[in-house]
Amino acid sequence: MTGFQESLSATADYINSIIKPQPSSDADVTLLKAMQDVAFQGNILLFYDRGIIEKLVSNNILDDSQKAEFQRIDDEISNCIHVTLCAERFQSDDNAKNIATVRDVVNRFHVIATDLKSLSDKLGTNEYGLSVMAKEHKGLADRADYFINEFMKLKG
Repeated sequence: MTGFQESLSATADYINSIIKPQPSSDADVTLLKAMQDVAFQGNILLFYDRGIIEKLVSNNILDDSQKAEFQRIDDEISNCIHVTLCAERFQSDDNAKNIATVRDVVNRFHVIATDLKSLSDKLGTNEYGLSVMAKEHKGLADRADYFINEFMKLKG
């Protein structure tokens, strides 16, 4: 090996030694990525939810109790997104805690979908797309739920 190759090899070894350690397995990386995806998709849904709510408010369709219910749902979605954005904790070795946290977020998205569907039914109009958003939240929860089940099989 020439001096240049040895120097290059030593440099590569040094760089590899300072790279931050990665999660312990591909499954951990996958869990982290899935939760980041949930946060990203949740943020998109939240943006659309807020647009729909703004249209409902500006057209005087909501009474005060319905506005309060939408605000509660908005707060719940924001909280779920916050939990998923803190996904670095999913790189820990405590898989039981990780899965419990993920399942909690998934269950909360299912409740959000049910609450949005209920409000849509009470309003009696889909002109503003509220029932579509309820289906999208349910879809997000269903996809995350599917992922958890696959993750559990992998970690089994």
